[in-house]
Formats: sequence, structure tokens, C-alpha cells
Amino acid sequence: MFSNNLQIFINKLKHSIKTRNLVDNIMILNNRYGNEYLKLAEQILSIMEVMNLDSYNITKKYIIDYIKQASSFLREGNYGHKSFNEIKKTIYDNEDVMMQIYMPGLLTAYISMLNLYTKYDFFMKKFLPMINDNSIGIDVGFGEGFYLWKILENTKNVRCNGMDISPYAIEFTTNLLTCTKIKSNRYNLYLGDINKKINCQEKSQDFVVLAEIIEHLEKPERAIMEISPMLKRGGILFLSTVINNNHMDHISNFESPDVIEEMLVRNGFNILESCIHSVQDDFPNSLDKAVGLAYVCRLG
Repeated sequence: MFSNNLQIFINKLKHSIKTRNLVDNIMILNNRYGNEYLKLAEQILSIMEVMNLDSYNITKKYIIDYIKQASSFLREGNYGHKSFNEIKKTIYDNEDVMMQIYMPGLLTAYISMLNLYTKYDFFMKKFLPMINDNSIGIDVGFGEGFYLWKILENTKNVRCNGMDISPYAIEFTTNLLTCTKIKSNRYNLYLGDINKKINCQEKSQDFVVLAEIIEHLEKPERAIMEISPMLKRGGILFLSTVINNNHMDHISNFESPDVIEEMLVRNGFNILESCIHSVQDDFPNSLDKAVGLAYVCRLG
């Protein structure tokens, strides 16, 4: 059923009380998505091996932090994190955290986190087919480079640039795109801060990706306000985020999907497709209240 790499990964997960629940997620993903899921899992595990990163140990560290943050949220009822500038100093500007835990942890999470994979499947089926060949776009806050990679891998002539606040995101994503043999003339990665005015020509982009970003910001709507002028009229946006899902760098929580949808509409977007997935959809007795959200929108 599983490739050798994935079976070894699963066996290791089973042997730790901290990670064994992830095996249930993998089984659901395999049953639900079949070969599409298996292909991605094998790709990620192979990339991690080429990058000389231990998939299991990184996943374990990432999940231990996830459990810690989730427990804190259940106790306190809020994320309780420091300011964005403090998070930037302790995480985004910290080479060890970014290169050994955060970036590779996010990449491997697509193998075993239902919310993330569900949003990825939505992205592949609803957003990606809307990107015309020869179009140009930008991934704002590309992080570990997952969506940037998938856009470039699944198109021939599309050019997609990437902006992120961390130099280590640029380093990690460059390594990822090199490992996956994406031609360097199809993208440009550069430093930028969505909290500030973005240096991007108005009405120059056919599409924008804003994946798993707004929950990291003190003023999440500002990011959407910054993106609107970049897009050509009729340009498309993929936005994803999460509710009730604490993490080492999450700042803003949202009461409901309506809050996100109202922000999009206020800034000129028409919502074409949406995806809402709760952890409790698959595990009704779980204490984990996380709800993943993803939207495909068109600028009106």
C-alpha cells in the first residue's frame, strides 16, 4: 500500500506517544485521497532526504510544539503570544528554529495534518486550474515554499515570485525548488513585510497566494488591503488561514469564517469557492477545535 519511505515514517510515528495519533490522520488521508496523497507524501519524504533532514525527528519536534500550543489555547482561550516584532526576533530571524524545525516541520505537516492537506487539495482542484499559462503572480509570505513549488511544478510557463519576511524562508525555499528541479528563471524570492507597504506595481499580478499568513498578523485585514491593488481587475486570490489553532507564531484568531469573508468582500473580492474543514469533522470527540479555511476569490 505505502512506499518504503512512507511505511518507515509511519512505523516511527507509531513508537512515540506524541506522534502516534498522526497515523490515524495518514490512514484517513490515504483512504480519502488515494494516489494523490501517496504521491505527495513520497515527494516530501524524498525531498527531506535530499536536503539531509530527518523527517521523523522534525515532525516529532513540530508536533510536540503543536500539542503544547493547543493545550495552552484550551486552558487560556486565546493564543497569548507576543507582538509580531518579538515573534520575528525569536522565530523568523532565528536560523536554528527556521531551518531545523519550522520550515521543514511545515513541509512534513502536509503528510500528516488533515487540515493542511484538505486545503492543499482544494488549492489544486479549485485555484490552480484558474491560473492561465503565461500569467504572473506572487506568493506573499511563502514560508517553506510549498504552494510556490506546486504552482511552478504544475504549470509550464507561469512565473511566480515570492516575498517573505525571513531570509531563512528564502534559503529553505531556494533549496526546495532546486531539489525539485524548478528552473530559476521562473521565480524570484525576495524579502518583504506584509505589515508595511509592499513594493509591487499596481495592477501587475494575475494571481496572488496568501496562504497561512493572516493569523500571524496583528492587523490581518491590512494584508488583504495591500494585496488588492497588486491584482489586475479579474485577478484571482488564494487565501487560507485557520481558526482556534494556536501555534508558535499565531497572533490573530477569528470568531468564525464570516469574519474572513467580510474582510475579503470589503476589499473588493468576490468569493468563488470556499473550503471549511474542522478537525472535529473527522474526530468528533477530539478536544482540538482547529478549523481550516481556504478561499478562491476574484477581484471585482
